[in-house]
Amino acid sequence: AVTQTLAPGEERAFPQGGTRTLYFDPSTHRPSADLPVLLIGTDPQGRELEYYCFQQVQVRAPGDYRPFHPQILGKP
Repeated sequence: AVTQTLAPGEERAFPQGGTRTLYFDPSTHRPSADLPVLLIGTDPQGRELEYYCFQQVQVRAPGDYRPFHPQILGKP
């Protein structure tokens, strides 16, 4: 897990600051390997402001990078 400290006013959802902790999938055989699968954000008093749990992660097959091609992204 990685914890990010948010300063007051840094993000609209955290006016007094807080922390955001990302938990990563340690597996090596699932599509979600090494990706964040849980995110929890709290205010300075420890109250939960964000909670995202990512399940059934799907990724594109290797080599299928057309959505990221410069012409599709509108870049010359």
